[in-house]
Amino acid sequence: MAIELKPRNLIKLQWPPPNSSPYKVQDNESWGSVASKVNLTVKDLIVFNFGTDRPAEINWYLNHYVGCPETPDKRNRMFSSSAKPGYIYYPTIRITIQPDTIITGDPRKSKARVLVQQFAANPSTGVWPYLARCQVAQQLMARIEAPYLINQGNAGLCPSAGVVYALASSRPDEYVKTVIDLYDMGRTQINNWKIEPTSDLKKYWVPGSTPAADWIILASIRDSENLVH
Repeated sequence: MAIELKPRNLIKLQWPPPNSSPYKVQDNESWGSVASKVNLTVKDLIVFNFGTDRPAEINWYLNHYVGCPETPDKRNRMFSSSAKPGYIYYPTIRITIQPDTIITGDPRKSKARVLVQQFAANPSTGVWPYLARCQVAQQLMARIEAPYLINQGNAGLCPSAGVVYALASSRPDEYVKTVIDLYDMGRTQINNWKIEPTSDLKKYWVPGSTPAADWIILASIRDSENLVH
């Protein structure tokens, strides 16, 4: 029997993922082949769908959500044309702005868009294992134009949200760089203010009501302030 573990964040998962399109899995396909078709990394595609990169939890989702059969060795689940319902999902919103075409408008917003595009194209793995790079990039791009989208959800991060909203509204390029630095390196600095969340926070399951891009910066600020005090 395939090695499966019921995910601990099951009730927080949105399925199908928001802003997504369905993909019908077929025989002889893998996460790698599908990720290549939709221009994502394997990890980003898996985390976008299931919010985890743990093999046993992925097998559980493939069984209960996608209906995939077992592999011949009966240790894992595999894509198959016979899977029912047989759908995984990929992001519908794509970042298509080219840096050399951004020549008008607010220069800070223009710089911020270029930073997000470069971030989205980066194939490396960030330090937040349960947050998909593509999803963070999509949310950052939206907040460049509409900072009011910044949302603490039910996480109780109101003081941090006010600070971040002000930063995104007045200096969108610095706001974007802050989130990107936190995602890729786990630390950042705004003027003399150093923000470096603990390793425990980076491994924490993100509350389902809080968007990934917002969680990274809002929770990091609170976590860093807790360490100071």
